[in-house]
Amino acid sequence: MSSPQQIILDHIRNRRSVSAKQLTEPAPSDAQLHDMLEAANSVPDHGSLVPWRYIVIRGTQREKLGRMWAEALKERAPDTPEHALEREFMKPQRAPLLVAVVASPVLDHPKVPVHEQLLTAGTAAGYLLLAADAMGFGSIWLSGPRCEDPHVKARMGLAEQETLLGFINIGTPRSRPEPRQRPDPSTLVTHWRG
Repeated sequence: MSSPQQIILDHIRNRRSVSAKQLTEPAPSDAQLHDMLEAANSVPDHGSLVPWRYIVIRGTQREKLGRMWAEALKERAPDTPEHALEREFMKPQRAPLLVAVVASPVLDHPKVPVHEQLLTAGTAAGYLLLAADAMGFGSIWLSGPRCEDPHVKARMGLAEQETLLGFINIGTPRSRPEPRQRPDPSTLVTHWRG
């Protein structure tokens, strides 16, 4: 029988992103999503600043988000063909649940620089992926130009100092992706000798 530590390590090693096209209903319930976000909130947080927040998008709100993404794309690139605008409109409707992860740093903090707060917010997104997987759901973190788009950020209610880190798409996977090769840790490590 595996130890609890081994189970956790195996779970982390085996997590895979599932294409948004492969995510379907049922989405996590409100209670399940609460549990996932509670797990995501356990990230290391220097100064207990909580420099992140979430925006939950489900149901018909995904259509509104798609419309907004298509409008923003048309503003960024007025010559975008209609089929590309339609594809942009459909993107947030692939998965039944999206969670936008927003970095909301405390500016000019005397001890915790903004870049450290951004890393904390990104770690919350990563923990959310792990929590979704642990509960049997599939997920993928998607970003792209829309996350930098001022129109999208304004319509989603982001403050000037906030950063839209991406959209975690969550649902029930139609199939699980094949394992993929991960880098050997020994190729990424050097030992500092002073």
